[in-house]
Amino acid sequence: MYSVTMIFVVITAHAISGCMSSTVQIEHAPAIAKVPTATYPNCSSDRKDRYTIIEVPKIHDIKQAPQEFFSLLHQAIMEEGRRRNIYNVVPSTTERDKVVLLIMFVESWRPDVTQGGTTGLLSMKLFLIDKTHHCQVGQTTGHGKIRHDPETGFNHDDIHTIAESAGWFVGITLMHDP
Repeated sequence: MYSVTMIFVVITAHAISGCMSSTVQIEHAPAIAKVPTATYPNCSSDRKDRYTIIEVPKIHDIKQAPQEFFSLLHQAIMEEGRRRNIYNVVPSTTERDKVVLLIMFVESWRPDVTQGGTTGLLSMKLFLIDKTHHCQVGQTTGHGKIRHDPETGFNHDDIHTIAESAGWFVGITLMHDP
């Protein structure tokens, strides 16, 4: 009798909390590099073996973040993709079938003015867009500190960490069911 009463209490509490919850607006992804990101059924199906090419265009939307950092980051992401040797990672391709775009842009940049403005906190949005169907396959946001030394340049570990995180995002998104 106790277990039946507990089940009833849990179900009732869950039902009441569902009735009392507020409606949450869904945040729609912005248009990315003039690619619409409407979700089509094709992008919600099984992703395993659907894509063989990852196209990684250069990062252009960087706000006030240091430009020279992003050429290093793009190169590191390409190297990370090739190191993993799962997909054919290219900066651009005319292919459309089995291609997913890794689109990245800076969401926010907070420079550390005491360090000259090239060191700071970076927040980026990463999107995977099916190139054939123009639909969003996945998205994430990444945050991190970017350190710059006037003599040695940008910290290699910071660049590598972001590139490795992008690689994990791509792998986890494309290797698993949605």
